[in-house]
Amino acid sequence: MIAKGSAGAEIVFTRFAIGDGNLTGQAIEDLNELIHYRKTVAIGKIKPKETGILSVYGNFSNSESGGFYYRELGLFAIDPDLGEILYAYGNAGNMAEYIPLFQEELYEKTIILNVYHGNAEQVTAVMDESLVFATKEDIEELASELDYKADKNLGNVSAESFRAAFASSGLGGEVADKTTLDAVSTNVTDIKDKVGSTADTGGTTTAGSIFAKLNAILHQFLSYWTP
Repeated sequence: MIAKGSAGAEIVFTRFAIGDGNLTGQAIEDLNELIHYRKTVAIGKIKPKETGILSVYGNFSNSESGGFYYRELGLFAIDPDLGEILYAYGNAGNMAEYIPLFQEELYEKTIILNVYHGNAEQVTAVMDESLVFATKEDIEELASELDYKADKNLGNVSAESFRAAFASSGLGGEVADKTTLDAVSTNVTDIKDKVGSTADTGGTTTAGSIFAKLNAILHQFLSYWTP
């Protein structure tokens, strides 16, 4: 299948399957199915990892089946000549993990399988859109991107421009009263304390988070006021 993909054929991953079968001398390359199938797991996402390798994600629970050892894992794909085939297979042997019955304990697991696809340029998957999910890595990447964009936008904001924008907004007259601004500053400080240190090792806000920069702007803005 890898050779066909490198020659231009499309590789389409279709599903995961898990089982509890034991290898008793079988050659893995000769397997067409799991030794003892227990459950199909839909593919939730595929993601390029490095040249020739991608990660295939799936997620399952014991809500429909349990009471067996999660020993086998198989990934299936469509071969243009043979139909669905067992593309990748693994067996945990004595290291198998027990999946309890749903009535005993809720069990949920995310599968992340790194697979080699060679030089194939067309690699897709049949995915159940209702099961598409974000991993911790996805959320961290998104949070980092949002923080970068917000930090970049705040980087060029001065106390003067902030004061002018606030005054032109028409909220509470020319500018907000000092009590309101003090309350806002206190809330920002509270957020900063909950998030953690927002300054760099030098104690500045240059490399700090958006909360540090916003707090600095507010303190500069408050310097325009006298009690």
